[in-house]
Amino acid sequence: MNETSDTNLRSHLGKMHQMIEFLYPSQKNQIQPKSKLISIDEKKKLDEAAIEAIVQDSLPFNHFQKSGMKKFLSVIKYGYQGPNRKTVRKRLGILYQQRRAFIKKQLSSVLHISLTTDVWKSPNNEFFICLTCHFLTSSYVNESFILSFRRFDDKHTGQKFRSFIDNELRKMNLKLKVSSITTDGGSDIKSATLGTTFGMRLSCAAHNLNLVVKNVLWLFNKTKSKKFKSSSNTTDSKQTDSDDDDDDEAISVDDNEEVHEDVSDDDYDSDISDQHDFSKDDSTSDILSDENASDISDNDEVEDDDEDLSPLNGSKQRQNDEQTTIGITANPSDLSLIVYNLLQRVRRLVRFIRKSSVLYRYIRNQIRLKNIEIVRSAHEQNLKPVKLNNAVLDFRIRWNTTYTMISRFIALSSIITDITVLPSIEIGLKKKQYEKLQQLSFSRFDWSILAALKNVLFPFYRATTLLSGSKYPTLSIAYSVSTGLKIFLTKSKDDQPLENSLKQLLLAKFSYYFEQEISWHQKRATLIAAFLDPTSYQYLTDEDIGESERTLLSEFDVTQSFDRLQIDTSVTTTMSMSTSTPLGHQRTQNSTTPQEKLTLDEFFRMCEMPSASNVTTNSIKKQLSFKEELCHYMSTAGSSSKFSEYWCQHEMLLPQLSQFVKKYNCIPATSVPSESAFSIAGYLQRKARSSLSSTALRYSMVLRE
Repeated sequence: MNETSDTNLRSHLGKMHQMIEFLYPSQKNQIQPKSKLISIDEKKKLDEAAIEAIVQDSLPFNHFQKSGMKKFLSVIKYGYQGPNRKTVRKRLGILYQQRRAFIKKQLSSVLHISLTTDVWKSPNNEFFICLTCHFLTSSYVNESFILSFRRFDDKHTGQKFRSFIDNELRKMNLKLKVSSITTDGGSDIKSATLGTTFGMRLSCAAHNLNLVVKNVLWLFNKTKSKKFKSSSNTTDSKQTDSDDDDDDEAISVDDNEEVHEDVSDDDYDSDISDQHDFSKDDSTSDILSDENASDISDNDEVEDDDEDLSPLNGSKQRQNDEQTTIGITANPSDLSLIVYNLLQRVRRLVRFIRKSSVLYRYIRNQIRLKNIEIVRSAHEQNLKPVKLNNAVLDFRIRWNTTYTMISRFIALSSIITDITVLPSIEIGLKKKQYEKLQQLSFSRFDWSILAALKNVLFPFYRATTLLSGSKYPTLSIAYSVSTGLKIFLTKSKDDQPLENSLKQLLLAKFSYYFEQEISWHQKRATLIAAFLDPTSYQYLTDEDIGESERTLLSEFDVTQSFDRLQIDTSVTTTMSMSTSTPLGHQRTQNSTTPQEKLTLDEFFRMCEMPSASNVTTNSIKKQLSFKEELCHYMSTAGSSSKFSEYWCQHEMLLPQLSQFVKKYNCIPATSVPSESAFSIAGYLQRKARSSLSSTALRYSMVLRE
């Protein structure tokens, strides 16, 4: 060996094999003293925390191997480098199997579960099916799991979906526990869940509400006119199937998604279009951020009609408005076309504003100035200011975003009028842009139509928000919501001809989807759930209460004869777990549930329905028969206590009836839980993680709960 040829070899022996004696003196000086390594146990603990962060925050698998993150880790824990991609992938598989075993064990002690399922097409053009499971804990708190999230390689059919669901239930030992399955109206998934294999099939109430509004008012497409009678049982089913398939892609945004506003001062109240006080749990939010709404809607534009946008003079415009109002009152069906064209113009103007950076900045500045004035005026009157927000575009597969678009647009009406009727030269636009703005001006009649639309759509907006919750019973609320909406649609006001015409249009389709198309089993289950929920019980009629009582007595006799109703006290013992487990709930845990009584009271006030009265009686401590349990429940359900509070307090007194509660009140009224998972999955497969495999996506979805 010589000094010029063996340097690398000596360096290798010294560094890799700790054979220091072979190193040259200069090489010995170059070797840094080995840093004090963290222990194996500590590294394992840190790796587990890092992987959990990757799963919960949807981070790339190599997130902790990036240069900036590695430098950060070296500062907070010298010697720790974080797990690499290979370690994360390997660990995910192990965690997935552990999670599945945990879910299987916890559900083994549950007597009744309900399912939701839906199908999703990913940005990578792959089809996935999601299956969620729902039940009530011993504290009568609604709990749920994602049972499975699988990719389908080839064309998806109803039979394949059916086999998949059946196989998943068999592997988890749940086949005999399923009470129901809730889906949308897509033909494949509907075919897969027909019959009683998975209990009764429920149609998604939120989808049905969306179909009513979207198809009647032509929010995005002109619907082919078909004769249809709300009282007929022979309505063309093909129309329903096409509607449902068209809505099959409708999804809800992430539970934690919030609206990102330009003005976020805590001293402001939100605009009415952004209030989510009906449901403060992790239910789905239906509003897109300004940025997302703009980006997405541009890819989903509806072809514009070649309508005349030239403004009319004042007297001629007023005359036309009066004639149009009279015509609409006489023939409400013409209103759908007017709404369609008007919404097209609103979208066209919002897009025009967004495409012009000069105009966009001008409007933002006008909003800022108005918000300053709003704050000043509100402080003088000791009120909390209600801020103005930027205009947004609606998105056809985001429920309620049309209401949001209209609400914000109306709030900015003074600014919109200023820039379209007599646009200021100070804006700095080109001549053609000024002409375009003037063509997009809105008449008094246009604003009247938009105001009527906002007022009519608002209860539907609130209803969807109520039904999309996940931490409280929604099937019982569905009964109250449908009752309230029908009352709202049947009431007319002499001074509101436009609203009356809109209600008249919506009522026929509403009756079709919520009376004719809903199965008898779903109507029956919804009524029983409403009866067994003290929150919604107060709004039932005497006829509803009598029918519920007869139905429960009949079902109790049947289940007793087959010895299927079990008063299993072991459930309480098994399900009362420590708070360290995902199912850990103490009886005092109600912070995640909304104020249901207040919520329904507000909703019914909006629908002009009288509030329920409270009824209380003395407690009973003797052993009751099932009929006596029903009588006692009916005499005490008028209290203002929450669902979980009431049944925790009365479970020992009403043990037989409580089993029906666990069977019916765990049933979701919508398939939103499955669809919310798709929103999360879409984020997981974003551009930064486009290489994520379907297996890794499945693991991440099940673990992310």
